[in-house]
Formats: sequence, C-alpha cells, structure tokens
Amino acid sequence: MVLLSKFKKEIFFKIGKQLSRLLELDLKYKKILIICTDIIVFFLSSLITIFIVYPNFISLFSSNIFIIPLTSTLGIIIFIFLKQYKQIVRYTSGLSIYKSSLKSLIAALFIYLINRLGFGITLSNAYWLSFWLILSFGVGAVRLIFSKAVKIYSSSYKNGLPVVAIYGAGSAGSALAMTIEKSNSHSICTFIDDAPIKWGRSLNGINIISPSSLKDLNIKVDQILVAIPSLSIPKRKTLLKSLEYYNIPVLQIPSIEEITSGQATINNLRPISIEQLLGRQIVPVYPNLFGTNLVGKVICVIGAGGSIGTEICLQLLKFNIKSLILIERNEENLYNLNAKIINLNDKKLHFEALLGDACNLFFLEKIFVQYNIDVIFHAAAYKHVPIVENNPLEGIFNNVFSTYNICLAAQKVNLEKLVFISTDKCVRPTNIMGASKRLAELIVQAFSKDTVNKNKNNPEKFIKTIFSMVRFGNVLGSSGSVVPLFKKQIAEGGPITITDFKINRYFMTIEEAAQLVIQSSSLSKGGEVFLLDMGSPILIYELAKKMIFFSGLRVKDKNNPNGDIEIIQTGLRPGEKLFEELLIDSTSQKTLHNLIYKATEKSIEPNILFPEINKLREYIMNMDKENTLLTMKKLVPEWQRYIA
Repeated sequence: MVLLSKFKKEIFFKIGKQLSRLLELDLKYKKILIICTDIIVFFLSSLITIFIVYPNFISLFSSNIFIIPLTSTLGIIIFIFLKQYKQIVRYTSGLSIYKSSLKSLIAALFIYLINRLGFGITLSNAYWLSFWLILSFGVGAVRLIFSKAVKIYSSSYKNGLPVVAIYGAGSAGSALAMTIEKSNSHSICTFIDDAPIKWGRSLNGINIISPSSLKDLNIKVDQILVAIPSLSIPKRKTLLKSLEYYNIPVLQIPSIEEITSGQATINNLRPISIEQLLGRQIVPVYPNLFGTNLVGKVICVIGAGGSIGTEICLQLLKFNIKSLILIERNEENLYNLNAKIINLNDKKLHFEALLGDACNLFFLEKIFVQYNIDVIFHAAAYKHVPIVENNPLEGIFNNVFSTYNICLAAQKVNLEKLVFISTDKCVRPTNIMGASKRLAELIVQAFSKDTVNKNKNNPEKFIKTIFSMVRFGNVLGSSGSVVPLFKKQIAEGGPITITDFKINRYFMTIEEAAQLVIQSSSLSKGGEVFLLDMGSPILIYELAKKMIFFSGLRVKDKNNPNGDIEIIQTGLRPGEKLFEELLIDSTSQKTLHNLIYKATEKSIEPNILFPEINKLREYIMNMDKENTLLTMKKLVPEWQRYIA
C-alpha cells in the first residue's frame, strides 16, 4: 500500500513538473492547450462509445466516419459558448467537476439534436447516454489529474512550502485540507486519526494513519494541525501530551462556537493557548447565581482598569444592570477600558468612566451618593511583589487605605454590597504585598462585624451593607502573571528565567476569576471569604517547558545542548514562596456552587483594629518605615517579615 502510494505520488510529480512549466505560458496559450486536450477527450469518448455500444462498430464507423470529428468540433464550440474555459484548471474541485458534468450533458444533447435533425444520423439512446457518461468522466479526470499533479509538484518540491499533518480525519479536517489546497499554503502529507476504522483509508486523496505511525513517516513534518473543534479540554490535554513526543509545532483550528458564530473560519489556525497547556476544565457558571442579584442595580467597579477589574466590567455588560460606574486612577488603563466598553456595549448600557483615587475618602463618598451606587467590586491594588517590596510605604498605603476608605464610604451611604478581591498571597504571607492584602481582608471583616454591632445597638438606623471577599490564585494573562513574561522571553530567543525549579502556583483564567467574583456576590451574607476549587497547583518549570515546545522550539539543557531556549534558575526573590495556599486557619464549607467554597477566617474586633489603622496611617504619612512595618507585623502576625 505504501509503495503504491509512493509510485502514484511520483507519477503525479513528473506530470506536475511538466505542467508547471506550461503555467508560465500566456493565458491564451493555456486555453488553447486545454481546448486541444478536450478535442482529444471528445474524439476518444466517441470512439470508445461506438466500440462499447456497437459490436459491429467497423461497419458503422466506415459509414459514419465523419461523426467523430463532427462531435469533437461541435462539442468544443458548445463548451466555449458555455464558458467552460473560464475556469482555472489548477483549482479544480468537486463543484467544478459537477458543473463540467452538466456542461457535458448539454453538449451531448446539442450534438444529438444536430446529428438527428441536421444529418439524419440515428444512433441509439444507449449510445448517447454512454457517450455523456464517458465524456463527463474524461473531462473531469483530465482536470483533476492536471490539478493534482501541479499541486503535488508545486507544494512539495517547487515552492518549499511547510509540510503538515492534519490531526482529525473528519468533516473539519476535510474542510481544512480543501482550504489549504486551494490556498497552496502548505503541503499535506497525511491525516492522523484515533479511530482504527479510518486507518489505511484516504480522505481527499490523502492517506489516514494512526497516531503511532507518525514516527514512521520518512518525511519531515513541519507542523501538526489539530482539526477537532469539538474536543473537550481533558481530551485535548491528553492529545497534546501525546504529541509532545514528536517535538513538532502544533496549531489548531477554532472551536465550534467560534466557527458557527462567525468569529473565525476553519482555516484560522492558531497556537495552542496557555489554558489548554494547563489542561484546566473551565468552572461552570450557575445561571441562578450569575448576576441575578445585580439586575436593575447601579454597579461600581473600583480598580476597573486592571486585569480583573476590566474583565468584571466586560462580564457585567451581559446583565440587565441599571448602569456601570468605573473608577480608575491610571489614565491609560481607563482610556483603553472605555474604548472596549463602547465597542462591546450592544445593550447601550449607561456607564461612566471616572478618573479618581480610591484612597480619597471625600471623592468616594461624593461618587457613591451622586450615582446612587448599589454594589461595589473592589479590585484596586498594587500587586507586583518585587515592586511593593521595594516601595513598602506606598504599597501598604494604597492596598490598606483604599480598602478602608471604600468600606467606610460604603457603610456611610448604606450601600447594598461590597465584594473585595483578594489573593492567595495573603495566606501566611512572606512579602509586603501579601501582608497588605491580608490586612485589607481584616478591614473588610471588621466592617462586617461593625455593621452587625451598629444594627444591634441602633436598629432604627439599620445598615444593610454586606461585606465579603473573594480569594484566588494566579490569573493567566494578567499583568502580574508569568505567562506574558515567558512569551516575551521565548520571542527574544531566551533564556526563560525561573526563580526556583520547584516553585508551583494555582492558575485560573481571567474569565473564571471575574465569574467567580460575580457569582460569589449572590452568595454573600457578610464577612465570608469565598474560594474556588482550583485543582492541583502547576509546576512553573513544567509550564515553561510546555510553552517552549508548543512554540515549535526545544528546551536547551545538558541532555539537549543543541536546543533553542534555555531555562535558568535565578533564586527566590525576597518575599517569594515556593507554593501558595488558600486558607489560613479555618476549614472551607460548600456553597450552592459545587466548585465555590466559603470560609470564615480569624479576624480582629473593630474597636481594636480601627485605632491601629489610624496609627498606621500616621506612621506612613510621617514616612516612618520601621513603625509602619512593626504595626503590620502586629496586625498580621503570620507574616514572615523580610524587610527591617
């Protein structure tokens, strides 16, 4: 079977080599060439039909010798009239063969009528039916042979196009192959499929092999194109794992949803995304939790221009909220977000993009009253560990007092809900960023308790504000994620820098993080911290290796000194941990969402915490670094302090 396939390909190559020289001719000469070919096809079709239909064809031939040249002449004239030669032969497809067959039928009918009425030749109906079938086959076969030969020669030998294998011998794979052949952008050497029933067969004239047979190909494959748009994430993870062995770049077609919605076409090939490399199943959205409590509300997102804040805003556009208020102090981030919302705001939702500082209590109170805010999502924070570590006073002031002032303003104007976005780095923190976020959590908890206490002591002035927190790990693609850094380092030729080969992290997508925040707002009763079941942590070293591999490159190390990208260990930075946690000292409980949990962490009473917060403010205003850090250590005793 393999030898036969090689022989056929070699024949097509030789034909294609000669035909490719003819492609350099002027258009009129090309048309003359194909017309001459069709004259031969008409001649042979008539001769073969007479031989098949009439056993005594010699006598018939001698008495009607002029029928064959007459048929050829009339056929060509009819083909020219039907614009048969407008078609570009090298791009012959199934549709063009079908059209040629119809034109052959018309030609056969006209020749029949002219012979019958003009010359009185009465050949049988069997003759004319057979003539049409043979003619259609001949015309189509010539064009297919020409097209196939030119493609094999030009794509595999002449132009040096990349050789690809298509993984998936289904409808998507077939459509992709046809698109590639029309565009002449790649040379397809084989299909790969998991189904044993397809092995040894062919699709669009291309052999189908098993995944294990890929290593036996005697041709260098430049890319593998995955053409299975409906593949689930776990199955895709298994598939990608199996392809790592071959060290061949892998691209994929878009998902079914993207294709059917018109967002992408079958030939929009793209690299494997980082989400697929991690093989993480997307956390499902529960319709009864997702935004049901936000209908008709005025929502304010603070820190709206950051990674999480932006995604929360974009998710909120899906709901029937009354209006959306954005607060951001970075002018460029606010400008970019404003442009995105204008572009995506199909429902014409009213929104305001406000430039302001969340540490400004007067500004917050004014905005909350002016726009009659109902729900706040607080995503404002400095989150880059090394930057905050080197600028402790500014980092603490921003993360702590933005939270304190937002909570105080929310309580004063009696808003409905406040959701604070926290981080796993606040659990037994080893850096100032984590410690400041843990103190911010303590502030949210204290305001929740303070609200309960005030309602008990003065029920006539009831405060309805519900305070809660959401805590999760690293967000893929955010400004603080390692993924953009690794992509940049790979693009620059390496090396990739990792602080420690043993370091691991929890990961989730920005979309998941935003959806978690919104769903948790439906679950909050006051004082809780909500957590996502994030699965198993990811070893950063393995993530780096996968990103190198699926960029079409190889890791350079002692086992492979000729590799492309080296991975270097630089040592843990001040305040950096080998692993992160999600809980401090409590146990989590299930919620209505089976992948969202809640916990009530240890807290500090408001009458104790708030005076200490005032002292902390005074120390920072006086640039008293030592007392600032001592107060932080007092309030967050689990913080493993690195800076004196």
